[in-house]
Amino acid sequence: MALTKRELSLFLLTVAAIIILLSDRYIISPVWASRQAVSQQKQEITTLVARNKDIVENVAPVARRKWKQMEDNGLYDDPARSENMMINYLNEMSRQYGIVLSSIQPDYGSQNGGIGILDFTVAGSGFALDVYEFIWSIETSKKPVRLDAVHISSKDGSSGQVSVQLKLSTIYAYQQEQSEVEKQ
Repeated sequence: MALTKRELSLFLLTVAAIIILLSDRYIISPVWASRQAVSQQKQEITTLVARNKDIVENVAPVARRKWKQMEDNGLYDDPARSENMMINYLNEMSRQYGIVLSSIQPDYGSQNGGIGILDFTVAGSGFALDVYEFIWSIETSKKPVRLDAVHISSKDGSSGQVSVQLKLSTIYAYQQEQSEVEKQ
């Protein structure tokens, strides 16, 4: 069966049309859709970055002010000064709230990235309301103090006295040695 020139032309034109339609459906349209999705995501990310840049620029002065406030309230570059500040602060708060502190035990914790951690185990006793106010004053202090753990138990059943054990920590800034900086 021989095709005439006209039939051959129609057949080739039909095959070409089918190839074009199939390539549009399975190649061109998906690529075009993914390019548009990427373009839309790029626009969303650009908007998000611009908005977050504004947030960071507005937060930076606040963070500097907070850091300065912490420095003014007891963030020292010497662990001994930080330990002394913390002991004095705990003694002052215990006198203010009528808590009898039986022990304050400092423990030098880890150092990482220019910040050192100084842990304290504090034991004492007092009336339940006084202990509550003592703990609240520590928790809301402007000093760089973190309350890590609290253990309260009844000292005796009837007098309202409780014993308290606290795990506290404070931070101090330290200068890294040149060899430590080079390792990072």
